[in-house]
Amino acid sequence: MRVLVASLGFSYHHVMAVANRCRPEKIVLATVNPEVDRVKNAVDEVALYGKALGIAVEVEKLDPSDFWQCVGEAARLFAGDDESTWAGA
Repeated sequence: MRVLVASLGFSYHHVMAVANRCRPEKIVLATVNPEVDRVKNAVDEVALYGKALGIAVEVEKLDPSDFWQCVGEAARLFAGDDESTWAGA
């Protein structure tokens, strides 16, 4: 399964641009503030994009209060047998 793992703040255009190029089956959005309105709006936009193209969209919250735990959680997103593509912001 081709998975696009992307960092997400409130700008989502980079996610769609990379998704258009790599054609993932799933998009995983890594963010530290999914409760903030601007981030919610960005997630909603990516979710609408995913729904239109039949791409699953997931949100993974990262906790920046513990740097090494945050790094470990981000690294976990890349672990496994899936073919992943990174789109950093």
